[in-house]
Amino acid sequence: MYAVIGTYQQLRIFREVELTKARDGNDSLFPQVCNLNYELLTRIEDSELRELVGNEARRPLTIASRLEKQLSQFMNEYFVVQNFLILEHVELVF
Repeated sequence: MYAVIGTYQQLRIFREVELTKARDGNDSLFPQVCNLNYELLTRIEDSELRELVGNEARRPLTIASRLEKQLSQFMNEYFVVQNFLILEHVELVF
C-alpha cells in the first residue's frame, strides 16, 4: 500500500497530470482513480443512508459495520476484473 499526501491542489495535480502518464510493469496505463467515499455511499439506498446518518451519534458501530460490509463487497467485485486499485477520498473508512 502506498499513500500520496499533499494539499488538495497538489493531489489534484498528481491525479490529473502524474497518474495519467504512469505505467505499470506491462507498460499499461494505470487504472482511473476511484473515489472510495462515493463508491461506498452509492451502494447504500438513500432511505437507509438517511437513517444511518440520523442515528450516527447513537449507533456508530452500526454505521461502521455497514461501511465495512460495503467496502468488502466493493473490493471483492473490483478485484475480479482488475488487479490494481488507486483510491482517493477514503475518509469514511477511518
